[in-house]
Parts: sequence; structure tokens; C-alpha cells
Amino acid sequence: MDESHVQGESPPAVLPTGADSAAAPEPALVPAYQEWLTRLTMTYDAVLHCCQPRLDEPEQAHSVALAVVLGLLARPKVFQYFGLPYSGRIAHLAEEQLAEIRRGVEHESRAPQTSWRELLDRLQRMPALEQRAFVLACVEGYDGSRTATTLGCTEAEAQALLERALSRLEEARGLASGPQDASQDGDP
Repeated sequence: MDESHVQGESPPAVLPTGADSAAAPEPALVPAYQEWLTRLTMTYDAVLHCCQPRLDEPEQAHSVALAVVLGLLARPKVFQYFGLPYSGRIAHLAEEQLAEIRRGVEHESRAPQTSWRELLDRLQRMPALEQRAFVLACVEGYDGSRTATTLGCTEAEAQALLERALSRLEEARGLASGPQDASQDGDP
């Protein structure tokens, strides 16, 4: 992604925290974050369409696709990659789910507890500054210093924004995932 998408916005004079950020209106989507959400949506759709023919109950493909997305969100730095490393992670996560379905493992106990749409809505509500920090650190691969410079804040402020963004991702994953989460294996 082009850095200008994220740099095109000037940072506010004061970074919102605590009650200030909770009272803020619905955030606009930063272009680079919107691109990432589009990529995530395309991933969901691709897994859904690839898995439907492989399942006796095509509706199970929705839970497989959502489980794959949740697995990717568990390791957000995977979004720095394209091609084989990214698609390899997707394939690994999908095949785990499909293997369990084939083995007759009680898939309902692992099935996501929400829909793709609900998860996407939660991700779209991330505040703009946190979107920017997330994209810079997890998608673009910037270190703390470069993220801070790009955001026009201190490294500590940039780290706090990133931690809040990652916390929101973890919260969304927690609300969406079933009791057991297969994404905690050792893969990137």
C-alpha cells in the first residue's frame, strides 16, 4: 500500500483517550484501512467459495471462512505478506477446519459465535487514529519510530494507539470465536 494513503491526513492536536474516544462519533475509514478491510473481505469470500463444494452442508463454509479470518486476525502481522506466505496461512487455517469437519469433530463447539457481517461491522468501528496505527505497524511493517513519525506523535503515543487497535481486534475475535480457537498454532 502507498504510504500517502495514511500520511494524507494530518493528526489531531490531541490524541483521544479514555472517555474522549468513547464519546467520539463513528470513525471514518482511513483509505489504507479500507483497503485492508477489502482484502479481508476478499479473503473471506474466497475461502467461502472454495470450501462450499467440499462440504456436504455448504452452510458450514461460512463458519470455515469466518474461522480463517479469525485465525488471520490472531496474527495481524501476516497482513504484511502477499502471495504464498499469505495464501499458505489461509490454506493451513482452512484445511484444519475442513479436516475436523471430515473427522466428524463437533464443529458446532468451535463454530464462530457471530456472523461475518457482525465482525466486519466491529472492525469498521475502529477509531481513525487506531486504524492508521494498525495499518502502519501490522500491514506496512513500520517500526515504532517510523509509525510515530508518520502519525506525527511520540513513540509512546503511537504504541498506545497500536495497543488499543490490537486490543479491539482481540475483543472482536473473542466475541466472534467459539470456545476453542485453532488459530493459536505456531504458524505466522
